[in-house]
Amino acid sequence: MNEISLLAVRGEGSGSVARAVSLAGQGRLQTDALVTHHFPLENIGEAFDTYAERRGNAIKVMLDVSEDPEQASGD
Repeated sequence: MNEISLLAVRGEGSGSVARAVSLAGQGRLQTDALVTHHFPLENIGEAFDTYAERRGNAIKVMLDVSEDPEQASGD
């Protein structure tokens, strides 16, 4: 069995995180629209600035750390 640990950094609490994971696992949580920007890891500075300054109406900015960032972002 695969195990992962999720740590909330904004005080959501374990109950909220567990519920969100459960809903996502059931396909009942639509998250695609929330991730507005993808960046490869080597562009971490640009990714942070995009989020901090809300460039392009950024909501969530994802760093793709796979060997093939296009594959990780689904593009």
